[in-house]
Amino acid sequence: MIRICRNYYRRNLTELANIDEFDHTYRSSDAISWYMKETFLYKFINKTLQTQDVDLIYQFRFYITDLSEQLELIFKELKEKQKDVLKLYRGVQLNQDEMTDYQNSVGNLISNSGYLLTSSERSVAYDFATKSAKSEGVVRALFEYLVDLNVVQNIVIADIGQYSAFPEKAHFMIDIGATFQIDSCEYNAKEDLWHIKVHATDKGADLAAEYIEYQKKKMTESNIALIFGNLLLEMGEYAKAERYFDTILNSSNPNNEEIACIYFNFGRTHRLKGDFDRAINCYNRAYNLHINARPERLASAGKTLNGLGVVYSELGRQVKAEECFRQAMELYKKSIPKNHVDVAGTLINLGTIDCDRKNFKQALSKYQEAKKIYDNSLPPGHPNRALPRVNLGNVHLATGNYESALQEYESALKLQEASLPADHADIARTLHNLAIVHTHRGNMIEAKKYLKRAKEIADRTLSLKHSVRTLIDKTEAVCVDKA
Repeated sequence: MIRICRNYYRRNLTELANIDEFDHTYRSSDAISWYMKETFLYKFINKTLQTQDVDLIYQFRFYITDLSEQLELIFKELKEKQKDVLKLYRGVQLNQDEMTDYQNSVGNLISNSGYLLTSSERSVAYDFATKSAKSEGVVRALFEYLVDLNVVQNIVIADIGQYSAFPEKAHFMIDIGATFQIDSCEYNAKEDLWHIKVHATDKGADLAAEYIEYQKKKMTESNIALIFGNLLLEMGEYAKAERYFDTILNSSNPNNEEIACIYFNFGRTHRLKGDFDRAINCYNRAYNLHINARPERLASAGKTLNGLGVVYSELGRQVKAEECFRQAMELYKKSIPKNHVDVAGTLINLGTIDCDRKNFKQALSKYQEAKKIYDNSLPPGHPNRALPRVNLGNVHLATGNYESALQEYESALKLQEASLPADHADIARTLHNLAIVHTHRGNMIEAKKYLKRAKEIADRTLSLKHSVRTLIDKTEAVCVDKA
């Protein structure tokens, strides 16, 4: 972190002096004081969180943790004395696209990816919004935040006036990850100012917290640092995930198990990006590290074989894929309970091979067993709960039971849209499946609607050689023929 800052400000003597002071005097209890100085640290942290630069987030993780923990300590004091609804204000300048997003999102939830500096004095925020020089292509906005601390639990707000050079501005800081619902977004032409009202809510935060807690339970203490990378992967942020794992591999001193887990995740990343040769290489490296460890890490080795099997399945090498899946199940029998979620994942993959071979009865049995395990083991907000439903839909589609297929796909889509980013590849795949069902049922208007949404996601986020793109193109050709 210090090295990065010194390199960035190597020609700025003032900031270099600040960096030296920080390096020699900083303590965890100084986190807020340093942030409020608005020196190199304030600028770097804001830039890092706004751009979601995973490399810098990793490098600054210790300071970010200190800052959030200190905010939480001060928040406890605030919560004891704050009995009424807290009103906070923030004046900002937004570009037109951001403003349009707010207009179109009234009633929806937003979550701050960075720290928010606000004031309990409306006049302070109003003056900042209206008296700042207005740049071309931007609009002025005044946010009003309503926070009922008697109702909202998943938020941290700290009165940091004592750390400010201008205590009269009544500064309050809102920690990363607070969730708000947009109540209104109105423009006042006389003031040339947008007024945006939001209120704090726990909606969405409960599911997120439950999901992250589930991820923590899956991790051993030795690889807890990998949680963030896993979240990036499941959000479809493959490039960011790859950079994050690469940073851990090269910037820290990972042990044997962590290295194996990193290569496993490299394998996942390359598989999801469609780079199958590199995926096979990474999975094999991870497997060898797990199986040659003493004692052997059988569950992790089994999970790696499962990932390897998925790659071979994507390549159409079903015999090799089945061999990997069955070897994984043998390792699971020796290391984890039969109702473990990893067992369910491999059951789904074996069911897919049954489905490809038209052994639909066996496939249906495996998918139903996997669904039972997932529903009993995964938190409500976990995207994997959609997987068995998608595959049950595939069986019903293949056997001509279109009504049941439609129900399973719609159920899966609802789960995915509640837990995944809007442009995730899994959502595109399910939208495509719904388009196929409606095509078979002769509902071409509905089919084209779902296909259009799937194609929009694919065009934005998927590589040209991604398998979902190929499927969408084929279905689009069918829709054109039937039009």
